[in-house]
Order: sequence, then C-alpha cells, then structure tokens
Amino acid sequence: MRWTRTWAASGERRLSQYAGFQRSFDEMAAACSEGAKCPLGTDPEQATETFNRIARPLLDEPLAYGRGMKFTYNNLIDSVIAGLYYKAVWPKITKGIADVRKGDPQQLLAISQAFSGEGPDGGGGNFSEANYAITCMDEVRMTPGQAVEMREQTYRSAPFVDPGTGAAGARDACEFWPVGPKTAYPFPDRVGGLPTTLTISITGDPSTPHQAGVNLAKTLGGSLLTVQGEQHTIASAGTSACVNRAVADYLVDLRVSAKARCTL
Repeated sequence: MRWTRTWAASGERRLSQYAGFQRSFDEMAAACSEGAKCPLGTDPEQATETFNRIARPLLDEPLAYGRGMKFTYNNLIDSVIAGLYYKAVWPKITKGIADVRKGDPQQLLAISQAFSGEGPDGGGGNFSEANYAITCMDEVRMTPGQAVEMREQTYRSAPFVDPGTGAAGARDACEFWPVGPKTAYPFPDRVGGLPTTLTISITGDPSTPHQAGVNLAKTLGGSLLTVQGEQHTIASAGTSACVNRAVADYLVDLRVSAKARCTL
C-alpha cells in the first residue's frame, strides 16, 4: 500500500510509541522473572506469550467487579500500559496480572484510575476524552485499508497488546470526528530563529522514545539533557537533584550544558 509522506510520518510516530511500550514490557518481565512466583514466568523470552494466555480469555469472559462493572481485555491492556510509564509501578503491574489470573482486577483498576484521574465509578477525570480529542485534531486520518495495515504493524511492534483476533475490520477511531485534523506532519528538519532551547529525554521512556528527544533537540538546534532511567517525564517531578539543577539553570539563567546527562 502506498502511504503519503504525511501519513508515513504520523504512522511512524505511533509505531515507535508501541515499540517503546513493548521494550518497557520486556524490561518489566525481565525484572519480574528474577523474583519468586512471577506471573509472567522465569523466562523473559516467553513473557509476552505467557501474558497473552492470561489476557486473551477476557475477550470472551470479562471479570465482574463492583456493581455490575466488567473488566475487559481492553481494560487490562490499558492498565498495563498505564503502569509501564513508571518503573516504580512495575511490581504492582505484575501483582495485578497475578490477581487477574485469580479473577481479581482491583490492583490493575487502581493503576488505571490513578493514571487517568478517574474515580472508582469511572467518573472524575477527562484524560481519555481529552487525549482522544487532541489525537483526532493532530493525526492524519486513516483509510480503512491503512487502518488494517496500521493495526497489523502495531501488533508486530508490540505483540503483548495483540488479542490474536487479526486486524480485519480496523477503522480510524477519528473517522467520524466532526472537524478535520490540522496536522503539522511531516515536521521540519530544522527550526531556526529560536532562543536557547533545552530538550529532556529519558532513555527508557515508554511513551516518548529517547531517540525522538535526540531528534527534537537537533531540529530545534538546542541542547539535550539525557536522563538514564525508566519512566515518562521528569522535569517537573522534583525527584532528581541532577535534573532539578539543569532545569533551574535553564529557566532562571537560560544556561544549558552542551553534553548533559543525569541518572535516576
């Protein structure tokens, strides 16, 4: 299938994100395998297949909880992805996977709700709705054929999210959004005329891969602060003295280091 340059750039971004989630899932599985009673097994190479065996039964038989609520396959995948954003949450994910195997989704529900800001009844936060609206305005629309191909490539990039049902019937989630997108793809290779810029990129960020940060710093003609670690975002977290100093130097004095690196 021929993709336009604009669609190819948009699709590449999506696939790189899913590849990042798979990398973090593999890292989590490797850490889990070193402990006792890991639900993903003792062989990290088999962790994705083991997870699929635990997750896929929820396609036909969701887990009941609360007052008539159902914890579905999609809920499971969303909860695991939410937890992958921070290494400190990984043990809670694996415990939640073990609990799901026993019929209890509460641990993973708590992770998903904390991430999205939702309450136990599903209300309270609009993270999902806002993300959906922004995506529909930013991303190029897919034709049905492109949507099928994107789903196939997504499952290849992140097999832990593959339900095993194939890609047939995939459609763009924004197909009926009432306003057309205002996409900026493909982005320019260089942006000139900017003041000093600082890009912070974490090596193990599952959602915004490190290489994307490297590319952005080059595009802006600015400086890059590489942070060695496994999580998403750090500048405003206040959890790293090294990052705090770099951010303060930039915001207060517009001072950056040409070769800066921190470790979480």
